[in-house]
Amino acid sequence: MLKNIEKIKGLGVYQNYSKPVGTQDFGIKNLIYGWNYSGKTTLSRLFAQLETKSTNPDLADCEFTLGTSGDSITEKNFSRCNLSVRVFNSDFIRENLHFDGGSFNPILLLGKESEEAQRKLEELSRQVQRSEEVQRKLDGRCEELKTRIAQAKTDTAKFIRQHLKVDPYTATHLAQDVLAVGVLDFQLLVLSSTEN
Repeated sequence: MLKNIEKIKGLGVYQNYSKPVGTQDFGIKNLIYGWNYSGKTTLSRLFAQLETKSTNPDLADCEFTLGTSGDSITEKNFSRCNLSVRVFNSDFIRENLHFDGGSFNPILLLGKESEEAQRKLEELSRQVQRSEEVQRKLDGRCEELKTRIAQAKTDTAKFIRQHLKVDPYTATHLAQDVLAVGVLDFQLLVLSSTEN
């Protein structure tokens, strides 16, 4: 576990920092706060190197020693550090949260449960994709049936116009007649059921 900053040299406002006597050690989660330009981002970038295991170009010439529950971490050995460190700073926001309409990078790590959660998420994504495909097919079939019904109305109206010599008689007239017959049919059903 990371316990403290023992020393920093040649880094922004920390040109020659040594841990003051009596300074409390870090906890499991730590929050760095302070005035603007007081060195918060500089410190967070130092800790971010432990997370990424790579040198930040802004910190290339600095020296540091971080105290841990084991061996100290320095600018020479930090890339071999096996501590779990997560840093949320302005660099993290710029690299992962794209407010200009771009996609977001995943930022939530769930541990061992993440594999099961990822598997469930992938299965649900496949189900959504299959559902969308079925919906597209059903929508296409529905449109096809609507077209066939409209054509059948037009053909039937034409047949009635030619054989019964009713002119004008269109699909619109037919739809109104079908509706009227349906209402009459319903009224006849109601009358016959009340008579019985």
